[in-house]
Amino acid sequence: MACAGRGEGRRVSASARVRLVGPAPVAGALRGGAAVVDGRAPEAFDAGHLPGAVNVPAGPGAGEVAALVLSRDVPVLALAGRPDEAADLERQLELAGFRSLLGSVSGDHPGRAVGGHPLARAGAIEVDRLADELATGAVLLIDVREVADWRHGSVPGSVHLPLAALRGAAHLLPDVPTVACCSDGRRAAVAASALRRWGHRNVWRVADGGVDDLLERPIGLDLLGAA
Repeated sequence: MACAGRGEGRRVSASARVRLVGPAPVAGALRGGAAVVDGRAPEAFDAGHLPGAVNVPAGPGAGEVAALVLSRDVPVLALAGRPDEAADLERQLELAGFRSLLGSVSGDHPGRAVGGHPLARAGAIEVDRLADELATGAVLLIDVREVADWRHGSVPGSVHLPLAALRGAAHLLPDVPTVACCSDGRRAAVAASALRRWGHRNVWRVADGGVDDLLERPIGLDLLGAA
């Protein structure tokens, strides 16, 4: 696993790059409140990630998505499975306006980047099981899609909180089992990991689908709107 901060000693736009060499500086930055933006697939993230990391699956627009749940003033470290993915994620974070870039790390075992730091695990719930849980009122469903998507259809009883509004409203959410959903699972992964970073427990993402898939499973869901 490699750790690199490109552009040491110079400014690019309004961002500052700081080279972190070895696991000790990385671990110190995380203890000081830095955020890890983990660009791996949600399944890999769930299997093991640095505590407090936010899962923003790598791809176009990842930096802007990260900026919806993290302050641009927070020092950020980009992490991905491959060095090229980690470097690209770091560039996207810079383009999104993050002001303190700590470099990038890559590999399948993120804990090694910080000296064997213990990893946290996360959970996901399949659509069929979630439909059953919703029918009993056992979980709170948070829909993090944009307003236009929400207006085209939503799960009765769900709470609409677009990613851009999630940080400001997170403290108002009840301490109950919570599931984040979206259209394809990407933003749900971001939301679930962000909520855990902010101290919420018992938070899952929808594993194998999104809102449309839930709406195709009407068994029990009509009970949600009957109260």
